[in-house]
Amino acid sequence: MTILGWVTLAAGITAGIYVYYMIVCFWRLLRQASEDIRRVRRTINSLPLKRYRREAEGGESGESSSCAICLGDFEDGEEVRLLPCMHEFCKDCIDPWIERQSLAAACPLCKRMLIPRRPNLASSGSQAPVHEGDAEVDAEGGSNESVAEERAPD
Repeated sequence: MTILGWVTLAAGITAGIYVYYMIVCFWRLLRQASEDIRRVRRTINSLPLKRYRREAEGGESGESSSCAICLGDFEDGEEVRLLPCMHEFCKDCIDPWIERQSLAAACPLCKRMLIPRRPNLASSGSQAPVHEGDAEVDAEGGSNESVAEERAPD
């Protein structure tokens, strides 16, 4: 075989390896994106829903009678989504809000993060946190409550 034949063969093999690498990277990105979408949907489904009752409002100063997204008043029997920060929004308003923001989803009022971030395993070394429910527990068993109180950047 001539040198030109070897160069052509090497170029073909190199191009094949490169295409294979690109396909693997693309597949990983697609898998990660679908995992993120499932995680956001699980979070939305885990947030409690309640039916708004005007007579239950009864002058409590902590509850609002309107949605801060659509600025409409809650109607009797309307489904209202309660966030962990105790802010209430119309289900039809907050669900798309969370889906649009994806993993960076935060309460529109107080900016409290709704989806806890995953720990960066590369930077944490040998003491990688283990998830138990919603709270993180490190290798020694101590809990890390600061994750639950994360706020979105302004």
